[in-house]
Amino acid sequence: MIVMKYLVGGQIFDDYIKEAIYRDTQVEEESVALTAGGVSRLTRPGELDFGGDEYRAAGRQKIEPELRSPDDDYGWWELSPGGYMLKLNEKPDLPARSAGIIQPHSHLLEGGGFHPTLWLSENASGRKIVLPLQVNEPGLNIKENARVSLLRIIKG
Repeated sequence: MIVMKYLVGGQIFDDYIKEAIYRDTQVEEESVALTAGGVSRLTRPGELDFGGDEYRAAGRQKIEPELRSPDDDYGWWELSPGGYMLKLNEKPDLPARSAGIIQPHSHLLEGGGFHPTLWLSENASGRKIVLPLQVNEPGLNIKENARVSLLRIIKG
């Protein structure tokens, strides 16, 4: 029988995350908070077919964050209700015989946004993560590097 267990947040951050922002804020007990690195607006529909020959990703237009004050180091994405694509800063690098789970951070949910839960396998390691983001009424403002997701790693 294989016993699976969650890794602790500090181990995940130290050993399995590339391009992290700030350890003291991102490490949680059994997870690591992942941060907003980019937001894109959807500009045209994607196309899916059975065989994949006619597949086309949805069109995207990058939204630039705006500074609220000239003294600010980081800007804000001020998002109206609707669908977007959210790029995370961090690149998970999963250990052998493990799985990663990315879920919405409670701050994102309480702020009126949502993204799906994503399961990662070892072959997804080292890649930027882009997730569909849904923003509810009346909208959502996200500051650059805000904690928007949680990564948990289960290892056997």
